[in-house]
Amino acid sequence: MIIRGFLALAVSAVLGIGTLVVVNNASNDANETAKDITRQSLEYQKEAMKDADAQSKAIQEDVAAQIDAATK
Repeated sequence: MIIRGFLALAVSAVLGIGTLVVVNNASNDANETAKDITRQSLEYQKEAMKDADAQSKAIQEDVAAQIDAATK
């Protein structure tokens, strides 16, 4: 009887540890995916800011050229 109890306890411990390992791996994968999404989002924002800055500069130069042309 006592041996069965210890065997049941050992099997339960092995299953519990296995479950913890699987859950930990899934959590690590989810964290990596979240980091990748954040990294991609920040890269997209960085590129969008570069494009917006370039467009703004082009507009400012165009307006300055039109003012110069109008005042001559």
